[in-house]
Amino acid sequence: MSRRISIIASRSAESIFVCRWGHRAAYIESSQTLIVHGGKSDPTSSYSYTSAPNTGETLSLDLSTNSSTVSVAWKVIRKDGPTVAWHTLDFLDGGSEGELLVTGGEGGSALALQTRNDSTWIISPNPSFTGTVSYQQETNVVQPIRKVFSGSSRSVDGKTVFITGGEKNDGSGLGYKEAWAVASSNGVTYTSLPDLPTDLVHHQSVMLANGTLILIGGLIPSASSFLSLSSLYTLDTTKAASGWNAMSLRTSTDFPTSRRGHTATLVTDSDGNDFIYVVGGISGSLQGGSVLDDIWRLDVAKSSWEEVSSIASQRKRAGGDDPSARFDHIAVAIDQQLLVFGGRSLCGALTAID
Repeated sequence: MSRRISIIASRSAESIFVCRWGHRAAYIESSQTLIVHGGKSDPTSSYSYTSAPNTGETLSLDLSTNSSTVSVAWKVIRKDGPTVAWHTLDFLDGGSEGELLVTGGEGGSALALQTRNDSTWIISPNPSFTGTVSYQQETNVVQPIRKVFSGSSRSVDGKTVFITGGEKNDGSGLGYKEAWAVASSNGVTYTSLPDLPTDLVHHQSVMLANGTLILIGGLIPSASSFLSLSSLYTLDTTKAASGWNAMSLRTSTDFPTSRRGHTATLVTDSDGNDFIYVVGGISGSLQGGSVLDDIWRLDVAKSSWEEVSSIASQRKRAGGDDPSARFDHIAVAIDQQLLVFGGRSLCGALTAID
């Protein structure tokens, strides 16, 4: 795969685009449509990282003309969805046209109690995706406590979503070791998995084609430290009862700075080689830490890291001048391109899709 990461400019003919962070995304392959839901928005730069209002909007982006030279327009599908940020969003039950599972998330000022067992929602796109969705809160599901900053990944067959770690949403900073498998064959069900080796929040998880789940980065609240990217946690989901293992990486190479709020995205090149691209994040305090704009990739077969670029250099190549360093953004791999949307820097929310 080429190391160049294509840049796609964004526009909004109807002036509906709103910068945001803490949002989540899913991609519908057949219609080449990106779906973005939730997050926090602050178009006037009037709020702090945590006090900004949540949005319940579900947006779509048509990427059928996928080119670095084409502008793309956002559409608001619905505005009245669950108003959550720092949640999880994954397709569930088979192919990418299925239901979207929402778990956890900070519920905003409209939610009086943020620590109940009530955070599971199903978002159902129209089967042919003609631009409609429906929402259903799963109130009768036995489910874990609402958390923020959990990791999530879908199984290879699409029938299970794996939820890992997370932070109690009460300001205590309490982190969790929990791991769950969520399925929907006969209604939504949660199955407990072996605990993580440590509590972990604001990390990323990636599912490989062989069923190996990899956890990358994040904060360990109980130790007030970050999980080093020199050693990653893995779980063989085909025999999950065996528990978690440490994936040791080659020590002869450099490693990315430890971080939280980054993205980690699996990209398979034309030769079938797997690479995990880590983009941005923040190292240190959420309110004053160092916001990163570097781009690293992990060669899974070689167990080695390589710094390949930065958001700034990619935007300069495309003629853009928006802020580059960011965290709490999203990244989606589409046809060996990596699309990065939104996020927050120390100066506020970002609007670019890179």
